[in-house]
Amino acid sequence: MIITPNEVTYRHGTGALIKRVFPNDAQIISVRSDNHYGGEHSFGLESYYLPQRGWSRKEVFTNIGHIFADHEVSRIFCVPYYREDVLTAIAIKELFGVPLAIWIMDDQNIRVNNIPDVLMEEFLQKADVRFATHPELRDAYENKFGLKFWILPAVVPHGLIKTEVFQPLEENCQQQRGALLGSIWSQQWFADLCHSTKEAGIQLDWYGNSQYYWLTESDEDLHAKGIYPQGLFPEDKLVEKLKEYPFVVVPTGTMDERDDQPQLSQLSLPGRILFALATANTPIILMGSEKTSAASFINRFQVGVVCDYTPESFGSAVAELLDPQRQRALRQNAVAVAEKFGDYNIDTWIWDSLAQGQAADGRFESLFRRSPIDLVHFIEPPVPSLIYKDYAQVYQVMRRLKVNDYHPDFVMDVGASHGIWSHTASQLFPKARFVLIDPLINRYEQNARNYYLKNIPQAKFLEIAVSDQSGQLSFQVSPDLYGSSLLTPADFRDYETVTVEVKTLDQVAEEENLQGRGILKLDVQCAEHIVLAGAKSFLDQVDLVIAELSYVRYDENALVFLEMLNLLDQLGFRYYDETGEWRSPIDGTLLQKEVVFIRQDLLVPETSRKI
Repeated sequence: MIITPNEVTYRHGTGALIKRVFPNDAQIISVRSDNHYGGEHSFGLESYYLPQRGWSRKEVFTNIGHIFADHEVSRIFCVPYYREDVLTAIAIKELFGVPLAIWIMDDQNIRVNNIPDVLMEEFLQKADVRFATHPELRDAYENKFGLKFWILPAVVPHGLIKTEVFQPLEENCQQQRGALLGSIWSQQWFADLCHSTKEAGIQLDWYGNSQYYWLTESDEDLHAKGIYPQGLFPEDKLVEKLKEYPFVVVPTGTMDERDDQPQLSQLSLPGRILFALATANTPIILMGSEKTSAASFINRFQVGVVCDYTPESFGSAVAELLDPQRQRALRQNAVAVAEKFGDYNIDTWIWDSLAQGQAADGRFESLFRRSPIDLVHFIEPPVPSLIYKDYAQVYQVMRRLKVNDYHPDFVMDVGASHGIWSHTASQLFPKARFVLIDPLINRYEQNARNYYLKNIPQAKFLEIAVSDQSGQLSFQVSPDLYGSSLLTPADFRDYETVTVEVKTLDQVAEEENLQGRGILKLDVQCAEHIVLAGAKSFLDQVDLVIAELSYVRYDENALVFLEMLNLLDQLGFRYYDETGEWRSPIDGTLLQKEVVFIRQDLLVPETSRKI
């Protein structure tokens, strides 16, 4: 089911985009809250116009239940604009219990509050995946609601994307003639635009809907101001026109006292900018504020210029783009990214993302990478449902390593218990070789052990302990097994003493012929320093040490947190991240923390100058 605010039609940008994103509508039920184009709607196997404006939640839910009781819905995709869109989506999700995807194109909560906070929060919480068309919109919603959003831009028909650098018509350059593209959202913007074109002697052919209640000028009046309405063109015909112009003008807000639509200015990115970039590589002149999302896009990809609504500023922008070298450079920049905005199989990508609860791949996230100066909180993507909740942090850290292009050749898991830690890490590094070490392997629940071992692609269990020497040693076994140690922790538990075979990690690495570089994980209950003492050669192959460290000295021979930090520093590792902790069940006192240490020179955060 696709839920939209109004008709899906080529007469407005959102409608055209929905048809583009979902070209095969044979299995789609289309639901809309309003009619803005006389009911002109051609989308979906079935379509429903539900004028529920002003209805209570109960009334909407009752209506939805009555209309769709005999339908089958497997998933929902909602483009919210009205409160009623949100209520409809929530009602459908509650009725059918199916996944919900949200695509926010227009802000109706941050700068304006047309969708109340409480309702929007419920809506976003119930969503299985959330998209926004551009970074500024994403960041605004993430900061307010603390939920993860992904980028899904206003994609462009892949069949219309051009990778050839076009040359504008010389006649258009000589006449300072450009294209005005798309709808105009503000009467004030249009008035300021007309003043600038007239006074600067610039001509604009207007491709788009020019039928507005506030637009009372005749075509002759508009011609006198340098504006020549051309009407709506089919997209393929429009591309052929746009590539002939030296520039495309897109008006937006000034975000000052002149702006009569500030709620649109800051967080809107007109899809026509992406369309012109990808299909015609025509440079953009954005009229308005540098603080807008549209300006950020143009500056990020260097595909145009931003100017004010004055004849002088506009004329200067046109002159800049008429320079042949500047014109070609901007077109080349557009061509460099054009294909990345294509809509090829985008419907499949959306449904795959919904199934995964996150973007199916990084195609759009890589286009809009965050900057170190972005004032936004990092929000973790969801963790797969097969990951046990206590190991979510392990998965998240491993994922961050992978995102930073780290791929270990091996993982040595000392104190592996039944293998759940390694199983978690293997979800991110399936090609790594896992060596799991634990002298009590056969005491742990066998079904769990067999499951984890079976589901790690390359895994081997070694039923030994590790120390700074080889041979036989006494081993203290805790009642729950997880607290077992080479030492005797004074933690109020009764320990069983057994004799176990021990080896050094240097010996294990040699016997197992470990090649390449990798990760060492230690969960050995206060004996980490002893294990490391037997790994002097092996540590040369180790990039990361993950160790559970104690804040309490439970044994005379144990090292506590700060002492272990100093030891790892001496061995060439720095504190990198954390994967868990253990607190007192009595009062919550922090007792242990699992810390990730990394080589001093590996994945070092960037600074703006050399320090």
